[in-house]
Amino acid sequence: MSTEAQMRAWESLRDGSGPFEFEYEYVMQRPPAPTGIRPLDDRLGGGLHSGTYTIIGGDPGSGKTAIACKACYTLATEGMFPIFYSFEMTKMQLVSRLLSVHTRLHRDRLGTVRWSSLRDSLRVGADELAAYADADGRTRYEAVMRYVAAHRADDDVLKAWYDFRDSVFPRMIVRDDVQDIAQVADEVAALCESGLHPCVIVDYLQLAAAGDKDEYQLVTSASHVLQKMAKRQDIPVLLVSSLRNLNKSEREDDPQLSQFRGSGHVGYDAGAAIVLRKSGGLVTHRGIGICQRVTAHVIKNRFGEVGEVDLDFNGALNVFAPPMGGDE
Repeated sequence: MSTEAQMRAWESLRDGSGPFEFEYEYVMQRPPAPTGIRPLDDRLGGGLHSGTYTIIGGDPGSGKTAIACKACYTLATEGMFPIFYSFEMTKMQLVSRLLSVHTRLHRDRLGTVRWSSLRDSLRVGADELAAYADADGRTRYEAVMRYVAAHRADDDVLKAWYDFRDSVFPRMIVRDDVQDIAQVADEVAALCESGLHPCVIVDYLQLAAAGDKDEYQLVTSASHVLQKMAKRQDIPVLLVSSLRNLNKSEREDDPQLSQFRGSGHVGYDAGAAIVLRKSGGLVTHRGIGICQRVTAHVIKNRFGEVGEVDLDFNGALNVFAPPMGGDE
């Protein structure tokens, strides 16, 4: 069959005039969107699946937002157009974390990506920068970039920033100015209507569920909106959530869907649910340095088996790796 004939056949399936609508839907479904953490992706059946949301909760400092950042970075490098909606951190804080993923440099060394930190890292004053500004008075970001190009092009941090800015950041959107989940759903619907099918990341649910009702109603409503959005637009969604306060016996037992804070509907709406727990003290990983050992408990999984995934987490680098080295 010629290429032209194949295209006509696919079009007949697309518009429903052909006899194999089911086969078309099966063949054309989108592959899972990888988080970039291979053991976790393997457990999830390849990563984040379209048409549903994956929810991740856990102890403070166990790496919830770090997984979201790693997923955002991986999806951008794979050309899968992630949108990160942050209801907790500022855009610049998130960009700093994403830059850490890109460079594997300690985030304290990178600082917060903003005008003042770039200027301070260059140890140069406004008067000197003014010489590199345009006539229209763009004396900040553009002036810094010109100064860097002229004087500090060999600095590894700034070279990494250049590379991230030019090769990765244009492939993602980071938002910190959205008011609630309804606005997220409206924006995503508009993007999908324009022909884009983004991978959506929301951090985190309880802050996004804004309104005058009690938390249970707000979180339930937000969960339903996200579930319907993922299904209607056929896109993957990664949702970060906090857990409710657990007593000692609950912490010693296996995690449960009911432990996600705000509403029991959260765990049931999700296609997959993950709870991160610190499972030991600090360990030395030969690949990524001093790490916290964490266990990702996959307690719901429509796309594979439930179970545990042990990971070493270096929070300063925003990096995960299997215990005792190996590939990420």
